[in-house]
Amino acid sequence: MKISVVIPLYNGEKYINYMLNTMKCNSQKLPDGYHLEILFIKDSTESIEFDKYKIENLDVKFLENKENKGIHYSRVRGILCSSGEYIHMLDQDDKITEDFYLHFLKYFNKGDVIVGNGIEEKNGYDKYLYKYYFMQSTVKYKYFYTKFSCRIISPGQCLIKKTSIPNAWIQNIVKKNGSDDAMLWLMMLHDKRNFIVNRYVGYRHINTGANLSLDIQKMNTSLSEIIEIMKKTNYISKKDLLRLQSQLSNNNKSFFVKCMEKLNKK
Repeated sequence: MKISVVIPLYNGEKYINYMLNTMKCNSQKLPDGYHLEILFIKDSTESIEFDKYKIENLDVKFLENKENKGIHYSRVRGILCSSGEYIHMLDQDDKITEDFYLHFLKYFNKGDVIVGNGIEEKNGYDKYLYKYYFMQSTVKYKYFYTKFSCRIISPGQCLIKKTSIPNAWIQNIVKKNGSDDAMLWLMMLHDKRNFIVNRYVGYRHINTGANLSLDIQKMNTSLSEIIEIMKKTNYISKKDLLRLQSQLSNNNKSFFVKCMEKLNKK
């Protein structure tokens, strides 16, 4: 069984050593029969000497986009070049524990998306992504995504069965960064894919205050784009469309989201 780890890089050479060391530790902790494949996709004009980052006994591939194509394109390119049964899409500044994958093995072949727990580092304090089980269980239901907000902060907390990824998500690239992962979850839930909850806290999302997710205007532009894609590909019902359009017209966080954020404080 192989896990393919897809990591787009945008002026991100400074993150490579951390990622490789973390993957090496994870690889050493996996039992026989399980392997990691790491794919870096350079999506900027930054010059990187990839040869110096090769590590013995670690399967690492480096891909380069000819021009800046965005995170969705880079993720898709990595997936298409991967050979693993499960996909893990990490942002360049994400952090995971040194035994992260070990805590996902028991869920393999039981679901299409394994949603792990984690920590968001924000404004000088840490908060859980899902402090309580009922919060994390909302990832299984499309209603919560369309009515309130995306229930998965990043694909970095998830392992995804490669064969379960919709072709429509692969073929329709979101040009405005921000909502390609939300579109993936909505499409998979539309296809009635099985989302499994893993309570292990092994992922850390670094919220610097400058994250794209905090830029409401850009996020709304990206959300508008995925709505049009899902309409074109028949991946959205009339009810879900109205709920998402309501999100666009209301720039303030819903009471539900505010309560979740407050309860999640560590």
